[in-house]
Amino acid sequence: MIRREFDRGLEGNVEQFTTIAIPGIPEIKEGDDIGTIICKQSRGIGGLLGGDIIVVASKIISKAEGRIIDKSSIKVSDKANELSQATGKPAPVCQLILDESSDLIVRGHTIVAHHKLGYILTSAGVDQVDEFHISLIPEDPDLSAKKMREKIEELSGKKIAVVITDSEGREDRAGAGAVALGVSGIDSIRRTASPSGKQQEETISDMIANAASLLIGQRGKNTPAVVLRGLNIGRNTESRLQDYLRK
Repeated sequence: MIRREFDRGLEGNVEQFTTIAIPGIPEIKEGDDIGTIICKQSRGIGGLLGGDIIVVASKIISKAEGRIIDKSSIKVSDKANELSQATGKPAPVCQLILDESSDLIVRGHTIVAHHKLGYILTSAGVDQVDEFHISLIPEDPDLSAKKMREKIEELSGKKIAVVITDSEGREDRAGAGAVALGVSGIDSIRRTASPSGKQQEETISDMIANAASLLIGQRGKNTPAVVLRGLNIGRNTESRLQDYLRK
């Protein structure tokens, strides 16, 4: 079992939360019910508690929802070939980036895409899984999170939240962090006030995604599902990350 604990001072108090890897998640196949799998495997950490936030790598959801594309099935356009030559990315990958995007900017080998769902993502979230397959992000990450939350709550009897996360690079630095793609059970934005009284907003769903990514790793290669426990974030079963995107 992998755990990480964090402490920080907050107005004279100590706030602590724990990240716990859910052990034994099997290789996911199309049609698998990830909510049921997570609920079963959470027995390895003593089960779930009310208020837990379950963070799940989008790649396993893409697998379960049939969002893994066989490269041989992709018809490559002239525009995709041009993009491939400009960036060094395989032409089938470039074709899917074009298909998934409403607009994009090319800077060197990096493609910054405005995904058709409203996200700004490097390569539109398109990722080459292996020599023969390419993954797309879930078709509706908020709906995927909602269905998973409802299934886990049904099986566990606990009120929980779900955040779906994906790897995300930045133009100004090497490497990658994480970004939330879908949420259910909590708000994506936390509104706070500074000591001077200035109102401010925190993208709490992205903060959660990055905290969990310390255990999840890139593309969920370490562990694809993590529990964050002890954050005490207000519950909202109607929240969708889509409602907070600047489109």
